[in-house]
Amino acid sequence: MGTAWAQSGEDEWVDLFNGKDLSGWETWLSRAPGERTMLGLNNDPLKVFTVQDGMIYISGQVFGGLTTIDEYEDFHLLVEFKWGEKKWPPRQNQARDGGISYYATGAHGVFAGSFMKSNQFQLQEGGTGDFYSVAGTIADVEAVRDGDDWRYAPGGEKTTINRGRVLASSHPESPVGEWNTVEIIATGDSIRHVVNGETVLVLTDPRHVVDGTEQPLRRGKFQIQSEGADLWIRKVRIKTPVK
Repeated sequence: MGTAWAQSGEDEWVDLFNGKDLSGWETWLSRAPGERTMLGLNNDPLKVFTVQDGMIYISGQVFGGLTTIDEYEDFHLLVEFKWGEKKWPPRQNQARDGGISYYATGAHGVFAGSFMKSNQFQLQEGGTGDFYSVAGTIADVEAVRDGDDWRYAPGGEKTTINRGRVLASSHPESPVGEWNTVEIIATGDSIRHVVNGETVLVLTDPRHVVDGTEQPLRRGKFQIQSEGADLWIRKVRIKTPVK
């Protein structure tokens, strides 16, 4: 039997961001520019993660993540974001980059000192909606070859991904400075990436390796990444299924 979701209604969404502060979230930051020591957990002297004008502002100056304290399994997550103007080394001459990780699990910073093991919904100029395997998460996707990459294509070859990215079928994102609505819909062993109302990628059978054995990965935290570009978030909402 499939997962039963409540009938559509405004009051069924739960806000994970209260518009005032970062209650319910924790921060992790890698190294500040020119420093060798990790900033670590809930240590943000450069104010990479702040709340301004009722929105979350992520400066991007230091790589790291804003992470929910709670974990989630089946869910419908909705985030509204837009890019700012700033870019920082080492990505000051590259496309604006970030991400929303889900099923984030284990220790902070296991990937490049910055991010948790997770599946990632890519936020990137020209690539919003792509999938990225962070620290070796695994999923299956119907895909076709696109140069050196795989691109999601319904009916394509069933492909197991355990590193790198899968390109979305399209990238219907808004121009820099305009708002985007992105959604992650996870039900059982299936996950959909949605950008501005369009499903752009579907994954199945999410899993990871624990003690040498593949195990399902269907529960974890959310982590919004700081990755060299500033961005604004005005809404983070979740809907969970009727049990």
